[in-house]
Amino acid sequence: MKWVKRIIISLLIVVLSIVATAFIAAAFYKKEIAALVVDNLRDQYGLKLSVEAIDISFIDNWPRTSINLKNTSVRSETNQKTESPFLKAGTISISINIIKLLQNQFIIKNITLKDVDLNLIKYADGSKNFEIKKSSNTNQVNSSLDLNLNKISLKNVKFKFSNEEKGQILSFRFSDNTIQIKNFEDGMFAKFDGSVLINGLLFNPKAGEFLTNTRTILQLACVLNFKEKLIAVLPPSNAEIEGHTYNLSALIDLSEKKTLSLVIESKGVKSERVATYLTPKIKKVLSNFEVKRLLDAKVILIAQFGIKQDPIIIADIIGKDCDLGIGENKIPYSNLNFHGKVLSMHPSREKGDMEHARITFTDITGNIYNFPFKANITIHNLSQPTIDLEASLVIDGKNINQEITNKFTIRGKALATIKYSGDAKKLNKAQFLNDSMNLNAYLLFNDLSYKENNSPFLYTLNGKANLNKHFLYFENLNLKTAAGNLNIKGKVDEFLKYVLGMTNNLKATVDAHSDLIDLNPILTSENSKDKKQKEKSSEKFKESVFDFKINLTASKLLIRKIECKNAKVGMDYKNDLILIRDFQVQTCDGEISANGRIENLNKISTHVTIKNVDASKLFVQFENFGQDAVRSENIQGKVFVEASLSAELDKNNEFKGESMKADAKVKLVDGHLINFEPIQNISNFIFKKRDFTDVSFSELKETFKVRGFELKIDELEIASNVLNLFIVNGLYSMKSNSNFNMLIPWSNLKKRGKNYVPKESGESASNTRGLKLNYSGPPQHMKLSFGHKEQEKRFW
Repeated sequence: MKWVKRIIISLLIVVLSIVATAFIAAAFYKKEIAALVVDNLRDQYGLKLSVEAIDISFIDNWPRTSINLKNTSVRSETNQKTESPFLKAGTISISINIIKLLQNQFIIKNITLKDVDLNLIKYADGSKNFEIKKSSNTNQVNSSLDLNLNKISLKNVKFKFSNEEKGQILSFRFSDNTIQIKNFEDGMFAKFDGSVLINGLLFNPKAGEFLTNTRTILQLACVLNFKEKLIAVLPPSNAEIEGHTYNLSALIDLSEKKTLSLVIESKGVKSERVATYLTPKIKKVLSNFEVKRLLDAKVILIAQFGIKQDPIIIADIIGKDCDLGIGENKIPYSNLNFHGKVLSMHPSREKGDMEHARITFTDITGNIYNFPFKANITIHNLSQPTIDLEASLVIDGKNINQEITNKFTIRGKALATIKYSGDAKKLNKAQFLNDSMNLNAYLLFNDLSYKENNSPFLYTLNGKANLNKHFLYFENLNLKTAAGNLNIKGKVDEFLKYVLGMTNNLKATVDAHSDLIDLNPILTSENSKDKKQKEKSSEKFKESVFDFKINLTASKLLIRKIECKNAKVGMDYKNDLILIRDFQVQTCDGEISANGRIENLNKISTHVTIKNVDASKLFVQFENFGQDAVRSENIQGKVFVEASLSAELDKNNEFKGESMKADAKVKLVDGHLINFEPIQNISNFIFKKRDFTDVSFSELKETFKVRGFELKIDELEIASNVLNLFIVNGLYSMKSNSNFNMLIPWSNLKKRGKNYVPKESGESASNTRGLKLNYSGPPQHMKLSFGHKEQEKRFW
C-alpha cells in the first residue's frame, strides 16, 4: 500500500506544481498582458486604456487563467475635446490559456465585462467621444497578442448612444448576458442570450421614444461581416416581452449608410400592449382604437443612425372576430375581420415620414352598433391624423340600441352606403360631426317604421335618401301613415345627431303629396281613450324639440264627414305649436281657405274664408255645426263666409262647446228655407194661405257671434218670396233656452204673386211697424208666440 501513497503524493505534487507554475506565470505575465492590451488599443485604434488595479483568478476558469482589470476606463485619443472616457468598467476579466501562456503566446478567448457604463456621444459639431482611428501600419500590432474571442459575458452593462446634433438617444441595460462567438476569416457568428432592459429608442424627438422602459429576454443569432460592416440577425431569433414572444430578424449596416432594418413578427398579439412600446405620436393615433381580441402582426422598421428623421415603418395586421372601439366614446365594432397595413414612408422611399404615413384597413367585415357592415378605412398623416372611411351597412330597426329608442320603437331595415373623412383626433361622439369632418351617405329604406312609445300611430318609410353630417335629403320617399300614403321630398337638419342622441333638436322642411288623406283614424276617440297614456306620450314627445315646415297637397282629403278635393296645406310645426300658413280645399262645390294656429295640439285659433259653397252640403259635411235649429235638409243656396274662430279640443279631439268663440260675416245667395218649422209656424199667426214650405229669399248678409254654446244675432232683415221679416235680436243656445224676437212688417199684407222677386225694404226694425212675434224655448222644443221677450243678460 506504500506505493499507492507514493503515487498519490507524487500526483498531488505535480498538480500543485502546475498550479503554482500557472499562478507564477500569470503573476509574472499579468502586467505584460495588460501592457500588450493597452499598447494594441493605442497603436491600432487610437484608444487610451487606463487600469487602476490588476489581479489574477485561475480557479474559476481552469485551465484558463483570468486577469481582472479593475476600475478600467477607455477614451479616444483622437478627439482632444474631451477627457471623459466613453467606457468605464468595474471589472474587465480577460481569460488566458495557461498552457499557451507558458509558451509565451497571449491568446484571449473569453472576456467578461462587469459593472460597465458604455456612453457613446456624437456632439453637435459632428465630433464623437468614441472616435476610433485604425492604424494602417500592421507592423505596429504586436503579434504575440491574439484576440480570438469565442465568449463575451456581460454583467450589469449599461449602453447609451447620444446624438446631440439630432437629439437621438439609444439606451440599453444588459443584466446577465452571454455572447457565444465563432470566428471566421472576414467576420464571426455570435449567439446572444439573456435579459435586456431597453430604456428607450429615440430616433426623432418630435415623434418620441420606442420601447420605453421595456424589459425583454433576447435570443439572437447574428452574423458579423467586418469588411462590409454588416450585422445580420438571423431567424429564429426572438424577443420575449411580458411573456409574449416576437420573432426577430434584422440587418444593421454600419458602413456609410448606417441603417437598421428590423423585422418583428408575432401571432396572438394584444394591440394595447404593443401600443405601449411605440412612439407617443403613434400611441396617440392608436388611442382612438381599442381592439379587444388578439391580432397577428408583422412589422418592418428601417431607421438611419445619425440622421434626425422618423424611421420607416411597414406593418401588416390581421384581425379575426375582433371587437373594436373607435373614438373617444369607443363607437362599438364587433366580430371584425380585417387586414390592416401601416406605412410610414416618405414618397422618396428613403426615410420615414409621419406626415405622409397612413394606416389602411381593407376588406373589413363585422358589425357596428349590431349592424352588419363592410368597409375600407385609411388613416393619413400620423402627425395630424385624418381618417377616410367607405362602408356599407344594413340597419335593422330592432337592433338600434340608442337613446332614441327610449322615445320611439323602430322596425324594418335601411341599407346605407357611407363615405366619411375628417380629423381622427375628433373621432368621438361629441366632435365627429363638426366642421372639419365630412360625411355622405346613400340610404335605401325598406319598410323602416317608427312609432312613438305610448302612441298608436305608425309611420313607415320606403325609398331613397341622401345623408350628410348636417342634413338628410330625400326626393321621392314614400311615407305610410294612419292617415294615408304620402310621397315626400325635403330635408331634415341635424338628423344624424338626433338619431345618435347628440341633440334633441330636429328641424325639417318637407313637401308631401297624397292621392288620399283620411284624418279620421287619427281623430277617432278609440285611439285616445286613455287620457293618462296620451299625457305620458305627450311628455315623452316634448323631450324633443321639433321644428317642421310642411307643404302638403292631396287630391282628396277627409276630415270626419268633410270631403275635400285639391287640398293644399302649408304649416309650420314647432313642438307644441302648429302654425297653419295656408289651407285651401275645394268642397261642397266651393272653396274653403284658412290660416291659423294650434297650440299644445288642442287650442285652435283660425281665420276661415268660405266661397260659393253649397249650403246644404256644407251643413251635411260639417254635421250641422253641432246644432239642431237649422239642419241640412232645411237650407239651400250658396254660402260665403269670413270668420275668426277659436276653440279647444277634448281628449277625443272633438270641440269643447264651452270654448267656442267665433265672429263671422255670412252671405247666403239664392237661399231657400225648406220645411223650416219656425217659418212654417208663422202661418199659424198670419198669412195662413201662403205656402211656407219652400221659402226663397234675396241675398242674405249678416254678422254672427258665437260664444260657447250660444249664437247671437243683433238684427237681420230677411226678404223672401213669402214675406219680409226682421229678426230684431236673437240668441240661440244649444244647451239652454233660446230667444228670438221677430217683427213682421205690415207691408207683407200686400199680395205677392207667383213670380214675386224678394226685395229688402232698406229700413231698420225700429222704423218699421208690424206684428211682433217671439220664438223661444229649449232646443228642439222652441215655440212661437206673440210679443217680444227681453233677452237674458249673459256674458254678451
